[in-house]
Amino acid sequence: MMKDGWSARKVARQLGRSDCVVRRCWDHWSREMLFTRRPGSVCPRQTSDRDDLRIVRNARVQPTASLAALQTQVAPSLGAPMSSRTIRRHLSEEH
Repeated sequence: MMKDGWSARKVARQLGRSDCVVRRCWDHWSREMLFTRRPGSVCPRQTSDRDDLRIVRNARVQPTASLAALQTQVAPSLGAPMSSRTIRRHLSEEH
């Protein structure tokens, strides 16, 4: 409604809310839209889907293993060093 040029007062009357609530919601929405990521602004993934599955499989086989232990098991098969933070992120994406 506000995108269409309606005033906050008119929107508030239409919704049965106060002007302050409508303005606060509009400001919050405007701020959030400014900070959303644009396509292509994220670093490209360094692991393939197969690598991700290998990480998850190792974690499921040994559910009590630490991230450091998973890191030492997975790193040789990936052919590149991988941080424990990356492993944690991949595991959280799978759940």
